[in-house]
Amino acid sequence: MNDVINTINERYSCRVYNNLPIEKEKIEAIAKAALTAPSARNKQPWHIIAITNQELMVDFNRYKSPCLFLMLKQIDGIAADFSLGAASQNMCLAAASLGLNSVIVDLPKASFEGENADLLKTKLGWPEGYELGFGVVVGHGNAAAKNRELNMDKLVFVE
Repeated sequence: MNDVINTINERYSCRVYNNLPIEKEKIEAIAKAALTAPSARNKQPWHIIAITNQELMVDFNRYKSPCLFLMLKQIDGIAADFSLGAASQNMCLAAASLGLNSVIVDLPKASFEGENADLLKTKLGWPEGYELGFGVVVGHGNAAAKNRELNMDKLVFVE
């Protein structure tokens, strides 16, 4: 097989990270990979916030990773959920290709809805007209990949 298929097959959702920092160039490459994702009518209904400041992540980064991408979606954006899914998958595959691990997470939305939500959003540079989709945690995994078997019952070939 080729490198892309090998990366897809080797990637897994990692939930245990060590504290090793990630080079800025890798964070930028992962973010740019998200921006290349296809979107309905090329509307790109996303906004991505890359966070490496551990103090800002303390309330919503239970994985203790060195980098968290907040995946925001445009309110009333055309097919925003699908587009955000494609962007996040690009991120995860880019991370894997760079020797990093990742997991897509449903962050505690309460962090962005409580009393201090506006202050936190201001600190993060959260733009108007966007809401939280989910997060993508990236870092150096501290656990071995779990072997997973493909469920071929989920696949049908029609010839």
